[in-house]
Amino acid sequence: MIRCAKLLGASALLLLLVLLPYHAHALDATVNQVSLSWSPSTVVITPGDQVTWVWSSGSHTVTSGTGPTDPNVGMLFDAPLDGSNTTFSFTFTTTGTFPYFCRPHFGFGMVGEIIVEADDDGDGIPNSQDNCPTNANTAQDDADADGTGDACDTCTDTDGDGFGDPGFPANTCTEDNCPSTSNPGQEDADSDGIGDVCDTCTDTDGDGFGDPGFPANTCTNDNCPSTSNPSQADSDGDGIGDACDTACDCPLQADMNADTFLDAVDLNLLIQTLFFNGANPQDPDCPTPRSDLNNDTFSDAVDLNLMIQLLFFNGDPPVDPCS
Repeated sequence: MIRCAKLLGASALLLLLVLLPYHAHALDATVNQVSLSWSPSTVVITPGDQVTWVWSSGSHTVTSGTGPTDPNVGMLFDAPLDGSNTTFSFTFTTTGTFPYFCRPHFGFGMVGEIIVEADDDGDGIPNSQDNCPTNANTAQDDADADGTGDACDTCTDTDGDGFGDPGFPANTCTEDNCPSTSNPGQEDADSDGIGDVCDTCTDTDGDGFGDPGFPANTCTNDNCPSTSNPSQADSDGDGIGDACDTACDCPLQADMNADTFLDAVDLNLLIQTLFFNGANPQDPDCPTPRSDLNNDTFSDAVDLNLMIQLLFFNGDPPVDPCS
Protein backbone atom coordinates (compact mmCIF):
# COMPACT_ATOMS: atom_id res chain seq x y z
CA MET A 1 0.00 0.00 0.00
CA ILE A 2 2.82 2.37 0.96
CA ARG A 3 4.65 1.44 -2.25
CA CYS A 4 1.57 2.29 -4.34
CA ALA A 5 1.23 5.61 -2.56
CA LYS A 6 4.86 6.44 -3.33
CA LEU A 7 4.36 5.56 -6.99
CA LEU A 8 1.23 7.71 -7.16
CA GLY A 9 3.08 10.56 -5.48
CA ALA A 10 5.96 10.33 -7.95
CA SER A 11 3.54 10.29 -10.89
CA ALA A 12 1.72 13.33 -9.56
CA LEU A 13 5.02 15.18 -9.15
CA LEU A 14 6.07 14.31 -12.70
CA LEU A 15 2.72 15.54 -14.05
CA LEU A 16 3.07 18.76 -12.09
CA LEU A 17 6.55 19.38 -13.55
CA VAL A 18 5.24 18.83 -17.07
CA LEU A 19 2.38 21.27 -16.56
CA LEU A 20 4.49 24.01 -14.96
CA PRO A 21 5.62 26.87 -17.26
CA TYR A 22 9.15 26.35 -18.53
CA HIS A 23 11.54 29.12 -19.58
CA ALA A 24 14.03 27.38 -21.81
CA HIS A 25 16.65 30.08 -22.29
CA ALA A 26 16.80 32.18 -19.12
CA LEU A 27 18.87 35.35 -19.35
CA ASP A 28 19.65 35.41 -15.66
CA ALA A 29 21.49 38.66 -14.98
CA THR A 30 23.93 39.91 -12.39
CA VAL A 31 24.14 43.47 -11.04
CA ASN A 32 27.27 44.38 -9.13
CA GLN A 33 27.44 46.97 -6.36
CA VAL A 34 30.39 49.18 -7.21
CA SER A 35 30.99 51.88 -4.58
CA LEU A 36 27.81 54.02 -4.70
CA SER A 37 26.45 52.71 -8.02
CA TRP A 38 25.00 49.64 -9.70
CA SER A 39 26.75 48.02 -12.63
CA PRO A 40 25.05 47.75 -14.98
CA SER A 41 22.45 50.27 -13.88
CA THR A 42 19.95 49.07 -16.50
CA VAL A 43 19.28 45.42 -17.24
CA VAL A 44 16.97 44.04 -19.93
CA ILE A 45 15.53 40.57 -19.36
CA THR A 46 12.47 38.50 -20.21
CA PRO A 47 9.69 37.15 -17.97
CA GLY A 48 10.93 34.31 -15.79
CA ASP A 49 14.51 35.60 -15.63
CA GLN A 50 16.28 36.10 -12.32
CA VAL A 51 18.43 39.08 -11.35
CA THR A 52 21.08 38.73 -8.67
CA TRP A 53 22.64 41.74 -6.95
CA VAL A 54 26.17 41.18 -5.62
CA TRP A 55 27.71 43.17 -2.76
CA SER A 56 31.31 44.41 -2.73
CA SER A 57 31.58 46.91 0.11
CA GLY A 58 29.64 49.11 2.54
CA SER A 59 26.05 48.74 3.66
CA HIS A 60 23.25 49.02 1.10
CA THR A 61 19.73 47.93 0.23
CA VAL A 62 18.06 46.77 -2.96
CA THR A 63 14.67 48.44 -2.75
CA SER A 64 11.97 48.55 -5.42
CA GLY A 65 10.58 51.95 -6.35
CA THR A 66 11.70 55.29 -7.72
CA GLY A 67 12.89 56.56 -4.37
CA PRO A 68 11.96 57.00 -0.69
CA THR A 69 8.83 59.01 -1.54
CA ASP A 70 7.43 56.41 -3.96
CA PRO A 71 4.04 55.33 -2.46
CA ASN A 72 4.87 51.74 -3.50
CA VAL A 73 8.39 51.79 -2.19
CA GLY A 74 9.64 48.34 -1.23
CA MET A 75 6.38 46.63 -2.20
CA LEU A 76 8.12 44.30 -4.69
CA PHE A 77 11.40 43.77 -2.87
CA ASP A 78 13.40 45.48 -0.14
CA ALA A 79 16.51 43.56 0.88
CA PRO A 80 19.78 44.38 2.62
CA LEU A 81 23.04 44.06 0.68
CA ASP A 82 26.03 44.08 3.02
CA GLY A 83 28.73 41.97 4.55
CA SER A 84 26.18 39.63 6.10
CA ASN A 85 23.94 39.54 3.01
CA THR A 86 26.30 39.48 0.07
CA THR A 87 23.73 38.60 -2.60
CA PHE A 88 20.06 39.14 -3.26
CA SER A 89 18.08 37.47 -6.07
CA PHE A 90 14.65 38.19 -7.48
CA THR A 91 12.74 36.55 -10.35
CA PHE A 92 10.64 38.86 -12.54
CA THR A 93 7.53 37.21 -13.96
CA THR A 94 5.79 40.07 -15.75
CA THR A 95 6.79 42.62 -18.36
CA GLY A 96 7.41 46.23 -17.43
CA THR A 97 10.05 48.61 -16.11
CA PHE A 98 10.99 48.14 -12.46
CA PRO A 99 13.05 50.95 -10.85
CA TYR A 100 15.00 50.33 -7.68
CA PHE A 101 17.45 52.17 -5.42
CA CYS A 102 19.61 51.96 -2.31
CA ARG A 103 17.92 53.53 0.70
CA PRO A 104 21.07 54.93 2.40
CA HIS A 105 22.55 56.26 -0.83
CA PHE A 106 19.58 57.37 -2.91
CA GLY A 107 20.78 60.96 -2.60
CA PHE A 108 24.08 59.93 -4.22
CA GLY A 109 22.27 58.65 -7.29
CA MET A 110 22.51 54.96 -6.43
CA VAL A 111 19.53 53.93 -8.58
CA GLY A 112 18.87 51.39 -11.31
CA GLU A 113 16.12 49.74 -13.31
CA ILE A 114 15.16 46.31 -14.55
CA ILE A 115 13.34 46.25 -17.89
CA VAL A 116 11.38 43.07 -18.46
CA GLU A 117 10.48 42.72 -22.13
CA ALA A 118 8.32 40.25 -23.96
CA ASP A 119 10.03 37.42 -25.83
CA ASP A 120 7.56 36.58 -28.57
CA ASP A 121 9.54 33.73 -30.09
CA GLY A 122 10.53 32.17 -26.77
CA ASP A 123 14.27 32.03 -27.45
CA GLY A 124 15.20 33.88 -24.28
CA ILE A 125 16.20 37.09 -26.08
CA PRO A 126 14.10 40.21 -25.35
CA ASN A 127 12.29 41.50 -28.41
CA SER A 128 14.29 44.76 -28.55
CA GLN A 129 17.56 42.82 -28.52
CA ASP A 130 16.45 39.89 -30.69
CA ASN A 131 17.65 40.06 -34.30
CA CYS A 132 14.68 37.85 -35.24
CA PRO A 133 11.91 38.71 -32.76
CA THR A 134 9.40 36.31 -34.32
CA ASN A 135 11.79 33.44 -35.16
CA ALA A 136 13.45 31.52 -32.35
CA ASN A 137 17.23 31.81 -32.79
CA THR A 138 19.06 31.51 -29.52
CA ALA A 139 22.50 31.81 -31.16
CA GLN A 140 21.50 35.10 -32.88
CA ASP A 141 23.55 34.12 -35.94
CA ASP A 142 23.89 36.96 -38.46
CA ALA A 143 26.34 35.89 -41.18
CA ASP A 144 26.21 39.13 -43.16
CA ALA A 145 26.18 41.36 -40.05
CA ASP A 146 23.22 43.38 -41.29
CA GLY A 147 21.40 43.28 -37.95
CA THR A 148 18.81 40.79 -39.16
CA GLY A 149 19.36 37.23 -37.96
CA ASP A 150 19.89 34.45 -40.48
CA ALA A 151 16.72 32.72 -39.26
CA CYS A 152 14.57 35.54 -40.67
CA ASP A 153 16.86 37.36 -43.11
CA THR A 154 15.31 37.14 -46.57
CA CYS A 155 18.69 37.84 -48.16
CA THR A 156 21.77 36.74 -46.24
CA ASP A 157 24.42 38.28 -48.48
CA THR A 158 27.94 38.24 -47.02
CA ASP A 159 29.61 39.99 -49.97
CA GLY A 160 26.96 42.73 -50.18
CA ASP A 161 26.20 42.50 -53.90
CA GLY A 162 22.45 41.99 -53.54
CA PHE A 163 22.46 38.24 -54.16
CA GLY A 164 22.00 35.65 -51.40
CA ASP A 165 24.50 33.11 -50.14
CA PRO A 166 23.53 29.45 -50.69
CA GLY A 167 22.47 27.44 -47.66
CA PHE A 168 20.26 29.95 -45.89
CA PRO A 169 16.66 28.66 -45.93
CA ALA A 170 15.09 32.06 -45.20
CA ASN A 171 16.55 33.60 -48.38
CA THR A 172 14.08 34.69 -51.03
CA CYS A 173 16.58 36.65 -53.14
CA THR A 174 18.40 35.16 -56.12
CA GLU A 175 21.32 32.90 -55.17
CA ASP A 176 24.80 34.40 -55.56
CA ASN A 177 27.09 32.61 -58.02
CA CYS A 178 30.11 33.97 -56.13
CA PRO A 179 29.05 34.15 -52.46
CA SER A 180 32.38 35.41 -51.13
CA THR A 181 33.25 37.86 -53.94
CA SER A 182 31.05 40.84 -54.78
CA ASN A 183 29.76 40.66 -58.36
CA PRO A 184 26.52 42.62 -58.87
CA GLY A 185 26.45 41.66 -62.58
CA GLN A 186 26.61 37.91 -61.83
CA GLU A 187 28.55 37.40 -65.06
CA ASP A 188 29.10 33.72 -65.91
CA ALA A 189 30.61 33.47 -69.38
CA ASP A 190 30.73 29.66 -69.46
CA SER A 191 27.33 29.18 -67.77
CA ASP A 192 28.69 26.71 -65.25
CA GLY A 193 26.91 28.34 -62.30
CA ILE A 194 30.12 29.88 -60.95
CA GLY A 195 30.56 33.61 -61.53
CA ASP A 196 33.52 34.78 -63.57
CA VAL A 197 35.04 36.73 -60.64
CA CYS A 198 35.54 33.52 -58.65
CA ASP A 199 35.58 30.84 -61.37
CA THR A 200 39.06 29.30 -61.42
CA CYS A 201 38.49 28.07 -64.99
CA THR A 202 36.12 30.08 -67.18
CA ASP A 203 36.02 27.77 -70.20
CA THR A 204 33.35 28.67 -72.75
CA ASP A 205 34.12 25.80 -75.15
CA GLY A 206 34.28 23.17 -72.39
CA ASP A 207 37.60 21.59 -73.33
CA GLY A 208 39.21 22.03 -69.91
CA PHE A 209 41.35 25.04 -70.83
CA GLY A 210 40.53 28.57 -69.70
CA ASP A 211 39.60 31.54 -71.83
CA PRO A 212 42.16 34.38 -71.76
CA GLY A 213 41.15 37.59 -70.00
CA PHE A 214 39.59 36.13 -66.85
CA PRO A 215 41.76 37.10 -63.85
CA ALA A 216 40.37 34.38 -61.56
CA ASN A 217 41.52 31.59 -63.92
CA THR A 218 44.18 29.26 -62.58
CA CYS A 219 43.85 26.69 -65.39
CA THR A 220 46.00 26.80 -68.55
CA ASN A 221 44.92 29.32 -71.19
CA ASP A 222 43.04 27.89 -74.17
CA ASN A 223 44.74 28.42 -77.55
CA CYS A 224 41.30 28.22 -79.20
CA PRO A 225 38.87 29.76 -76.66
CA SER A 226 35.79 29.44 -78.87
CA THR A 227 36.54 26.04 -80.43
CA SER A 228 36.83 22.89 -78.32
CA ASN A 229 40.28 21.36 -78.72
CA PRO A 230 41.28 19.24 -75.72
CA SER A 231 44.62 18.33 -77.33
CA GLN A 232 45.59 22.02 -77.79
CA ALA A 233 47.45 20.97 -80.96
CA ASP A 234 49.38 23.87 -82.54
CA SER A 235 51.38 22.57 -85.51
CA ASP A 236 53.03 25.87 -86.40
CA GLY A 237 53.71 26.92 -82.81
CA ASP A 238 52.12 30.33 -83.26
CA GLY A 239 50.06 30.11 -80.07
CA ILE A 240 46.82 29.59 -81.99
CA GLY A 241 45.47 26.04 -81.91
CA ASP A 242 45.06 24.18 -85.18
CA ALA A 243 41.32 23.90 -84.57
CA CYS A 244 40.88 27.64 -85.01
CA ASP A 245 44.08 28.82 -86.72
CA THR A 246 42.90 30.42 -89.97
CA ALA A 247 45.61 33.08 -90.26
CA CYS A 248 47.64 33.05 -93.45
CA ASP A 249 51.33 32.59 -92.67
CA CYS A 250 53.89 31.76 -95.34
CA PRO A 251 57.32 32.48 -93.83
CA LEU A 252 59.25 29.89 -95.86
CA GLN A 253 58.34 30.43 -99.53
CA ALA A 254 61.27 29.27 -101.73
CA ASP A 255 63.11 27.98 -98.64
CA MET A 256 62.55 24.34 -99.60
CA ASN A 257 64.51 22.85 -96.69
CA ALA A 258 63.27 25.39 -94.10
CA ASP A 259 66.75 26.28 -92.88
CA THR A 260 66.01 30.07 -93.18
CA PHE A 261 68.57 30.41 -95.99
CA LEU A 262 67.96 30.62 -99.75
CA ASP A 263 70.79 28.87 -101.53
CA ALA A 264 71.73 26.21 -104.08
CA VAL A 265 70.33 23.50 -101.82
CA ASP A 266 66.87 25.02 -102.24
CA LEU A 267 67.39 25.24 -106.02
CA ASN A 268 68.30 21.57 -106.15
CA LEU A 269 65.25 20.61 -104.04
CA LEU A 270 63.00 22.66 -106.34
CA ILE A 271 64.40 20.81 -109.37
CA GLN A 272 63.74 17.51 -107.57
CA THR A 273 60.16 18.63 -106.93
CA LEU A 274 59.51 19.77 -110.49
CA PHE A 275 61.20 17.01 -112.47
CA PHE A 276 61.89 14.05 -110.22
CA ASN A 277 58.77 13.79 -108.06
CA GLY A 278 60.53 15.17 -104.99
CA ALA A 279 58.79 16.39 -101.87
CA ASN A 280 56.79 19.58 -102.21
CA PRO A 281 56.50 20.98 -98.64
CA GLN A 282 53.72 23.36 -97.65
CA ASP A 283 53.41 25.21 -94.32
CA PRO A 284 50.22 24.59 -92.27
CA ASP A 285 48.91 28.15 -92.52
CA CYS A 286 50.02 28.82 -96.09
CA PRO A 287 47.63 28.28 -99.03
CA THR A 288 50.37 27.30 -101.50
CA PRO A 289 53.52 25.08 -101.34
CA ARG A 290 56.97 26.59 -100.89
CA SER A 291 57.78 25.83 -104.55
CA ASP A 292 55.12 28.31 -105.80
CA LEU A 293 57.27 31.42 -105.87
CA ASN A 294 54.89 33.53 -108.00
CA ASN A 295 51.75 32.50 -106.12
CA ASP A 296 49.84 31.30 -109.16
CA THR A 297 48.92 28.02 -107.42
CA PHE A 298 51.21 26.04 -109.77
CA SER A 299 54.76 24.79 -109.27
CA ASP A 300 56.46 24.92 -112.66
CA ALA A 301 59.36 26.19 -114.77
CA VAL A 302 58.32 29.78 -114.07
CA ASP A 303 59.03 29.20 -110.40
CA LEU A 304 62.37 27.59 -111.31
CA ASN A 305 63.33 30.66 -113.34
CA LEU A 306 62.35 32.96 -110.45
CA MET A 307 64.50 30.90 -108.08
CA ILE A 308 67.52 31.23 -110.42
CA GLN A 309 66.93 34.99 -110.78
CA LEU A 310 66.68 35.30 -106.99
CA LEU A 311 69.82 33.34 -106.23
CA PHE A 312 72.18 34.54 -108.99
CA PHE A 313 70.84 37.76 -110.51
CA ASN A 314 69.42 39.65 -107.50
CA GLY A 315 65.89 38.93 -108.62
CA ASP A 316 62.67 39.83 -106.84
CA PRO A 317 61.76 37.88 -103.68
CA PRO A 318 58.93 35.31 -103.82
CA VAL A 319 55.38 36.64 -103.90
CA ASP A 320 53.78 36.48 -100.43
CA PRO A 321 50.55 34.44 -100.75
CA CYS A 322 49.19 36.23 -97.69
CA SER A 323 49.58 39.73 -99.09
